Amino acid sequence: RVFVRAHNSEHEIWRGHKENCKNPFKKALLSLLYKRLKAQEIQLLKKCKRVLTLSSEDEAVLTKYDIAFTTLPVSIPNQERLCDYSVSNLFHVGNMNWKPNQEAVEELIDIHQSLIAEIPDLKLHLYGSGVEKFELGNKNMVRRHGFVEHVEDIFTKSGILISPIKSGSGIRIKLL
Repeated sequence: RVFVRAHNSEHEIWRGHKENCKNPFKKALLSLLYKRLKAQEIQLLKKCKRVLTLSSEDEAVLTKYDIAFTTLPVSIPNQERLCDYSVSNLFHVGNMNWKPNQEAVEELIDIHQSLIAEIPDLKLHLYGSGVEKFELGNKNMVRRHGFVEHVEDIFTKSGILISPIKSGSGIRIKLL
């Protein structure tokens, strides 16, 4: 028996890439990739005894294709954390090998650039593997930190989490 712990519906992520794409040639290619991935993902998941999913969004996808599932929601320990609310910087956490995080950081850099006109000393901190490959514009105002072992420290000391993820599925655990 095979059980799959699915963190998201992969084909839904690619549907989002396709819908957000402005280049018609790239959009056609993404459409083809989305259709193929969707067919393969559904075929493979139907062979499993059960899919263990995280969210009601993914439940809806699995129900649509008559795939057996059980939802095991994310649980986060209820800990008293002392946050420094005086810090008003922006930050984003995410692995840049994942396309939705790449799109989010590109959007975030644009958002940050427009906010600097209003708040000149507003800094943006980027945490996660692969952030070093992004062109950042004003390097004094955008800091790349790379991989971090304990993200809890970032969430309590870095300011305001901003995560403009446009494509993806399921739960944005970092927002929880």
